Amino acid sequence: MVVKAKQDAATVVGGVTGQQRFYAVDGCVYSGLSDMADCLEHMTSDAFSHHVTSANNDFSNWVRDILNDGKLASDLDKAANADDMARIVRYRIHWHQRKKH
Repeated sequence: MVVKAKQDAATVVGGVTGQQRFYAVDGCVYSGLSDMADCLEHMTSDAFSHHVTSANNDFSNWVRDILNDGKLASDLDKAANADDMARIVRYRIHWHQRKKH
């Protein structure tokens, strides 16, 4: 699903609250894409492998199910490692910010 409204884009980039947050195995808590990108840039390969397996991608699932950004979720499914994923997330943040203007 594509983000349709400015307020939705703000939630995707800025954050959600409570139990909708993503709690990574390394202790990082993601409220939105900005947090996600910051944490992914420092994530170890072991932590990344905990969340991304051949059968499951916790990051993609969270983006799809909580942030309702199917395009980004699909792109995250293709990322090979945390650095690639951080780059994809940063690009999507930039896209959302451009759409707001």
